[in-house]
Amino acid sequence: MFDKLKCLFSFKWFYIVLFIILSIYTFWDEIAIGSETIKFIRDSKKIEGEHEVYSFKENKVNIINLDEDYFGDDESIYDGDVKYMYFRPIPNEKLYSLDSNNKKFYDSFISMDEFKGVLDVLHKNNYMIINIADLYDQVYREGSFRVKRKILNIPKGKIPFVLFVDDFGYSSSRLIIDDEDMQVKMIKVKNGNEEITEDNNVITIINKFVRENEGFSFNNAKGVLSIVDSESIFGYNTGRNISKRSRISTDKIKKLSNDIYEAKRIADNLKNDGWIFACNTYGNIDFKDVTLNLVKNDMDNWYRYVSNIIGYTNLFVYPSGNVIDKNDERFKYLNDSGFNIFCSSMKKMNNKDCFKIQPYVNISRDLICYDITSLHHNEYYDILKDIIINPRKAKKLYKEGIRE
Repeated sequence: MFDKLKCLFSFKWFYIVLFIILSIYTFWDEIAIGSETIKFIRDSKKIEGEHEVYSFKENKVNIINLDEDYFGDDESIYDGDVKYMYFRPIPNEKLYSLDSNNKKFYDSFISMDEFKGVLDVLHKNNYMIINIADLYDQVYREGSFRVKRKILNIPKGKIPFVLFVDDFGYSSSRLIIDDEDMQVKMIKVKNGNEEITEDNNVITIINKFVRENEGFSFNNAKGVLSIVDSESIFGYNTGRNISKRSRISTDKIKKLSNDIYEAKRIADNLKNDGWIFACNTYGNIDFKDVTLNLVKNDMDNWYRYVSNIIGYTNLFVYPSGNVIDKNDERFKYLNDSGFNIFCSSMKKMNNKDCFKIQPYVNISRDLICYDITSLHHNEYYDILKDIIINPRKAKKLYKEGIRE
């Protein structure tokens, strides 16, 4: 009798467990496993962003489609290192006319032609631009936004990298939106005449390259633009100097309003087209010398004259690569102000990828220039040795008309 009851009891618990499992699959749309929450989708219709990671009841939610494979045949989880590259491209005639005795300064720039060659070589070697938002999620927790590393799912065989552009500016040129194709292009003033081009500006060069080379960009990612100084955003005066004057003519007010409108219009177009903006401070300040009050004053100008044009960003790029310690009151101020991804060129500052929610992360970037490709051996960038040459040699060739 006891054995029969024992057997019945076992079958009873078997059915209870089976019922729970079937209930989860049939009725529930989510289940917590450890610290993660799994949300099930039964709609056979493709749901946009189904493989993304979202916030749900203050937990992270992994979206899984039970009716389709999680990955396509040509996709896989990337578990290697993500490269962070930044560039300082200069129009050829400007780079080769530099008269600088500072070798380190001179070697940190590349010409526009070299930049185009770098993009071509990276594409041929299976590099793929990704958006930094595909790597880090913003999570609101305990009154502030924090970050968490995401799983990167990209086409097989691709090497992901995030492209940054620093120190770009406009003197006798400006960006416009071409009414014919709604693409951002550049108006360049040459010999008193204006000409529209896509070949002499880093933003338009990348836009054009991505359009013409399928597979070079993941989800139409372009890059990160490190913005500094509001007085010439995309070639437009957005207001600081003119706003200080006691008397401003009606014509100047109209010109200022139009410049602010056009700059914001271009910023919105670029964001919709895969670009991301980063704060590089307002006045390109050097953190080695400035006090907390000076940082606050500089950031006040940033929010007043830059942020109103480009919108919110959580990316902060250290000017001149000078980083500050996490315990520094200036760092705490920046972090409390909403910046939680800090970018430098110092290897020791790099965070190991962590899938836990963190108040901030540090990213170390490589400056792609003659210095890293030729003077210091780097296995990842040896492929660029024939593209980027000694700028002093290039200057000589350019003057002789051999290198254009």
